[in-house]
Amino acid sequence: MGGAAAGDGGGQLPAKVLASLFSHNAPVTVTQIIVALAIFLVIWRTSVFFLRMLATPPPEPDPEDTADVLQHFRCSTCGTEVTMTVASNTEIGAPRHCREEMTLVWRPE
Repeated sequence: MGGAAAGDGGGQLPAKVLASLFSHNAPVTVTQIIVALAIFLVIWRTSVFFLRMLATPPPEPDPEDTADVLQHFRCSTCGTEVTMTVASNTEIGAPRHCREEMTLVWRPE
């Protein structure tokens, strides 16, 4: 019951289903062609939009919105060190590394 019978070929069922889906000889209608072209165009336009968005570099920051700084940071997790020379006027904070905020390190200049 419910399982495959001993003589039905086991793995032949998916092949038979696929063959029946693609073996009909019904003609392709104009409506099917229009719908297929519309789906193709939507997929094409969406793909081109996202590829252009990924290929376009972000705009350069306005020099008036930045300040010259000399700050040294260290990641408390892995020890990576970063020297920040330019920072935003609006948001001056510690950079993130290893999903944690880096700690400010004092270095005599």
